[in-house]
Amino acid sequence: MQVIFFSPELAGVGEHKIVYTYTYGLCMDTISAIFTVVKFDPSTNIPTVKATALSPSQIKVEWTRSPEAEEYTIMRGHNFGNQIIADHIPGNIVSYIDTNLVAGETYTYTVIATKRSLFYYSNPSEAVTLLPDGIDSKHDRILCNIYPDPSSGTFTIDIGTFVHGYTYVLSDVVGNIILEGPLTDEKTFIQLLDPIVNGLYNIRINKDGYILSRKILIIR
Repeated sequence: MQVIFFSPELAGVGEHKIVYTYTYGLCMDTISAIFTVVKFDPSTNIPTVKATALSPSQIKVEWTRSPEAEEYTIMRGHNFGNQIIADHIPGNIVSYIDTNLVAGETYTYTVIATKRSLFYYSNPSEAVTLLPDGIDSKHDRILCNIYPDPSSGTFTIDIGTFVHGYTYVLSDVVGNIILEGPLTDEKTFIQLLDPIVNGLYNIRINKDGYILSRKILIIR
């Protein structure tokens, strides 16, 4: 068997024909094949993304169609953190509504188009979820200080003026809940028990459906 290699770049754009004549003993035969070279522009496969907040808990993500895309992967980042997979969408759909988000928070989206085992990454697009009715972003947000940060595992959540109804949830970066409970004073002392590993943790403060997120670094 003889393998013939050719360069589509040298052949040029358009239809071409390969003719190969071979001999086997006293016999001779000819094989021919027709192929077409087209100009490939990777940029046409890259989606352009736009994220728009719809409500305190929903963001709509829209993107331009990537020709012949088999699937789109929606990547979501929260408050400028690392992105995780939010969902997988069939290649014939070009919009997605992300739900169960936190009010007043920044989310960043990237869409990855998959086509014949190739991956085309979109631009990142940010959107900030809306605040609930009656909450003004400048004056009525929950005030919260957490110190010391970094912490060895004991820290204080300071909400300034105590009002009944505040709760907190401490979780790791993948969402596993480590500790949760009510804030019983304007300054609530938290002590984490072993085992707890070093790293970055999320603290969510909830009051009447409005959630404020903070991060704290634990180093023991």
